[in-house]
Amino acid sequence: MAEQAHAFRAMSPSEQAAKMRHDRDFAQDGPTFAHLKSAQPRASDAEIKLAIITAVRFEDACFRYFEQDNVNEYWDRCVRAVARAAKQHPGYLESTVQQARNDVAYYMK
Repeated sequence: MAEQAHAFRAMSPSEQAAKMRHDRDFAQDGPTFAHLKSAQPRASDAEIKLAIITAVRFEDACFRYFEQDNVNEYWDRCVRAVARAAKQHPGYLESTVQQARNDVAYYMK
């Protein structure tokens, strides 16, 4: 882990951005897969990978639907963005949707 952190710090900002994009684009093949597999050992590899891909797409949609305007209240824009994403990607627990609202509010400020 320390070696990975050292290697990441040695990269240029554009190399770091490319690595982060790659890691996100292939999250189903990274450490998240191992974590979920250990938490859900009876789930098939395909089910776990699909769950990770779906979660990344849901999160991407939450941020994509956030509207940058000064007309509407900030929190309302966060709620609307996540609601729209949840409609496109149904089946998440309310606690997950609430966390997505909080994440959008935190990161879009």
